[in-house]
Amino acid sequence: MEKGQCDIREDVKGIQRRLFNPDNGIIVESNQMQDFIDKHNNSMPMYNKIIDDFKGVKSWKTGVQRGLWVIYSAVIGIIIKLLFWS
Repeated sequence: MEKGQCDIREDVKGIQRRLFNPDNGIIVESNQMQDFIDKHNNSMPMYNKIIDDFKGVKSWKTGVQRGLWVIYSAVIGIIIKLLFWS
């Protein structure tokens, strides 16, 4: 019975070491994760502005591409008309 108690005591010590280790214990890791989340949440407005700017540039690019297709189609149409209907 005493050996079982010693085994349990060793298991509890191992768990305590894993929880309370000041270098890489569970509590330290959870505090580091919370610090990371807080830092990330504080910088989100900056990223949201960058994302909005990117969406604006993407929308502008789509409009320019459509305009260029219209111009290309018109130029090809004019060339075909000049070649075949002279």
